[in-house]
Amino acid sequence: MNWRFFQRIIGFALDEDWPILCSELERIEMTNVQRFIPLPIDAELILGPHQSFNGSTHQMLSDFLATDNDTCLILEGDCVFKDLTHIETALSELPLDWAAFALFRDMGKER
Repeated sequence: MNWRFFQRIIGFALDEDWPILCSELERIEMTNVQRFIPLPIDAELILGPHQSFNGSTHQMLSDFLATDNDTCLILEGDCVFKDLTHIETALSELPLDWAAFALFRDMGKER
């Protein structure tokens, strides 16, 4: 798989998930991944994990929009790529004015 389609790749992971994500990225030969540490839960600013996730996503997207990059892939710390055969075809079929491309399936506890 040629991951160069994405000019910026961000790994969004807690400390305990980062080594797991790095192992998965190495397996699929994805390099140049920038780590984003999720915003901490703080009783005064962020009340729980959902707010941390939403705030972190907002920050990653804001940081990306401040760059000259046109494409970005954000990966959660527990992502697993089961089948890569369809990704390049799907990317090549995107319309010129695409804004978002979702590449996920919630596997729950399945790995």
